Amino acid sequence: MEKQGPITVIYTLFLGLILTIFVGFGISAFYEPTTSYTYEAGYEAYADSLGVYNLNVAVIALVASVLLLMVGLVLESYIHTISDGFLLGGLFTLIYSVTRGMMANDSRCVFIIAAVGLVVVLYLGYHKFLRTQSLQRKNRKKNNKTKQIN
Repeated sequence: MEKQGPITVIYTLFLGLILTIFVGFGISAFYEPTTSYTYEAGYEAYADSLGVYNLNVAVIALVASVLLLMVGLVLESYIHTISDGFLLGGLFTLIYSVTRGMMANDSRCVFIIAAVGLVVVLYLGYHKFLRTQSLQRKNRKKNNKTKQIN
């Protein structure tokens, strides 16, 4: 594993945060709530509308999170630092998605979003850490056998 300096770590964190902000404000800019609170319509109608909006935002953010994580995994073998930034951005966006899902006040949908998040995080952890360690061990064994033959 390559050693990362403080600038690389800061860049990776910053990229992850910027990607999350990009997704959050992108959703906000192009998908606005349909209604606003008016005295005539009543607060309950507004709260119901806002709950549906939050649920839709949570699903959109979940899809964006999975896409960011996929890009991070694809870039992993090419550009390690940017790949880590995308993975971190995907995880932050996943947190944003779960948070917006909780604001929807629909426990079943929040459970589904959290379940998808759990599966994604487990796969990411396996792919990023366990699979990489396994491949490194295989390469070391292969190199040791090659040295013994020579």
